[in-house]
Amino acid sequence: MPDGNVKKMSVFPLYPSCRRLLIEAYCTEPEAELIEYIKRDIVNVVLGNKDSHGRNTALLRHENGIVKLAPLFDFAPMYLNPEEITRSCRWPDNAETAGDPEWAAVVELFPGKKNTLRAAPRDFGRQLRRLPDIMRDSGVDDDIIERCDPFVQTHSRQLLDLQES
Repeated sequence: MPDGNVKKMSVFPLYPSCRRLLIEAYCTEPEAELIEYIKRDIVNVVLGNKDSHGRNTALLRHENGIVKLAPLFDFAPMYLNPEEITRSCRWPDNAETAGDPEWAAVVELFPGKKNTLRAAPRDFGRQLRRLPDIMRDSGVDDDIIERCDPFVQTHSRQLLDLQES
């Protein structure tokens, strides 16, 4: 806040077909932000947030010029919504089938970053395995934990199976 005035920072909405390209082209640390984006998508899938569309992700340019993903916003387990919301942002090619990403195939979409994109999600898989306990300790309803647990198990196993090339 220079001189007590709030300075508006630029926010760029990311539309489904170009999110990863924008991250690679504009972020100050594109590899770190790409890893963060993939982690966010893993959590979207595991917790049933199918409403992760282009207007729910943005890049934020900070006053010092650093460009990175904006903080997570509009995140909710949309499977609880009585209106059947389908996953609108999908990974291209064969990396996703019926709203269910195959994380090894997602990594293959980034040929120059495969080792990093295997290591970071693999580490995240270890954290993800603990999610049901974290949810329970945080007071999340048992029915939500039970609904998410099979997805946690499936996707943490996929992440832990990512191998370095």
